Amino acid sequence: MFFRPLSSSIVLLMLSASGCAAEAVDAPPVATSEEALTAGAPSLPAEVAALLRGEALPAGALDKLHTIEHQVPVGPGRKIHLTETFTLRAWLRWPHRALLMLPGPLTSGDFYQIDADGYRGRDLVAARGIFAVTADFEGTGKSTFPTDGKTVTLDGQAAAMHKVVQYLRLVRLTPKVDVLGESWGGGVAAELCADRIRVRSCVLASMLYKTASPFADASFRSPGFRAFLDTLPNGYFPTAAPVYAGLLASSPPSVQTWASANLPGTYTTRPLYDVFDLPFFSPGLARAPGLIVQGELDPNQALSDSLELAADYGTGGAALQVIEGGGHIPRIESPPSNTRYWSSVLGFLDP
Repeated sequence: MFFRPLSSSIVLLMLSASGCAAEAVDAPPVATSEEALTAGAPSLPAEVAALLRGEALPAGALDKLHTIEHQVPVGPGRKIHLTETFTLRAWLRWPHRALLMLPGPLTSGDFYQIDADGYRGRDLVAARGIFAVTADFEGTGKSTFPTDGKTVTLDGQAAAMHKVVQYLRLVRLTPKVDVLGESWGGGVAAELCADRIRVRSCVLASMLYKTASPFADASFRSPGFRAFLDTLPNGYFPTAAPVYAGLLASSPPSVQTWASANLPGTYTTRPLYDVFDLPFFSPGLARAPGLIVQGELDPNQALSDSLELAADYGTGGAALQVIEGGGHIPRIESPPSNTRYWSSVLGFLDP
């Protein structure tokens, strides 16, 4: 539901009070000071400032999509790049809602925002009155690149994303942030979701948990592929369009064209090494309500692996949504897999 917003001073007082209480319970500390964390936050679009001042807005202004970029400091010389899309309805909704989306290996946050109808994930989320945010892990996209890409560990990125969660709470006056993680990004999400004070819910999608399929063992978990990774200098993989051909086999031509033009780049290899030692993450740490989303025909593991993940999530398990006919990443596949994926995710986030 949408309501007239509380004044920003009242909201800040509420967030500050809940934050102080949280530190005394079980929320992990956020080392960066709030002032330093938010000092570089970008200015708001003029329409948002006008809305917050109570000025009249032109017709259609509430549903107009706005996209801005952020660079969040997470350590000395280290920054996480975010891209955010929202409508003015997100500012009218109380409590404010924000979804942080974390990508899988060899992709950046923009992989959630494929420029084709039905595949612009940030737009789909933002249309529900939610601040939709995609992140680049370090060693990918527009975030900082350490000298050695292998140092981009899951625990290190979870610590960085804890600061991103706190940043979003402060700059968007959001009591709790929802998290969606895909593949290796889902492992990071599971650690974030141990923080039930700052994180509202957790979606883990396209996950490989304990038992890989023969296909996975013969491809990206094979000794030959590991030997190839060892030859890459400085822990980085410079990709080209053919690397993504198998991933995009069930995608429509518009998605394949976008991916061929936008996915190739340089990426940390650390996520690719982590899947050699399963499980590479601990879903039992999670305390926020969870949803596992898996394609029925995912070639990387059997459905039993997803059932085990759902059972092991948190203290009471997570819901499991199997996308009928879907492969490894249903949201990039041809309809109806993509629509079923987003219907499941949005139905969980915003029923």
